[in-house]
Amino acid sequence: MKRLEGKVALISGTARGRGRAAALRFAAEGALVVGGDLPHEEAAETRRLIAREGGTALSPGPLDVTEEASVRSWVAQTTSTPSAASTSSAPTPA
Repeated sequence: MKRLEGKVALISGTARGRGRAAALRFAAEGALVVGGDLPHEEAAETRRLIAREGGTALSPGPLDVTEEASVRSWVAQTTSTPSAASTSSAPTPA
């Protein structure tokens, strides 16, 4: 069993750099990665890279961490996704 199997990791900045590296690493350890970034197509590429390696990732939509509404929407989409909801035991955000 991988160290993060059964866990959900919400990672911002997955379009490139450290965010992408973190997403790839968490996925390699078995986590379901929910990534997001303003350059959504690049974040979706990270999702495809994870899938190519046998991991599972979601990229619900563009994420602007400077906008509270964007972050709330990202989290809400994550908690309403069946694969994320069934994997996580985390409480639903208020």
